Amino acid sequence: MQGDLNCAHPGCRWDYAQPLNKDLGMADNKLEHFLNSTGGHSYPQQEHTWKGKGCQAALDHVITWNYYLPPQTSKPNPKSHKKFDHNQI
Repeated sequence: MQGDLNCAHPGCRWDYAQPLNKDLGMADNKLEHFLNSTGGHSYPQQEHTWKGKGCQAALDHVITWNYYLPPQTSKPNPKSHKKFDHNQI
């Protein structure tokens, strides 16, 4: 499963005011709970996949079950696609 899940692994939000907004923290916790309860596997991104309002975060994920997938990298969209605020994984 791949997509913008609007949640991040621990340590994958940068330049956010601390403590995190309650809703953001809840979304992040639900991602970890989902992975633990379903046996899914996802690698935390090493760089942001979204940025806006002075913040950046790794919100896009690839989750696998029973399949090994090496860590992914993200790349910015070309200038012709700047209407999108997410990078490609």
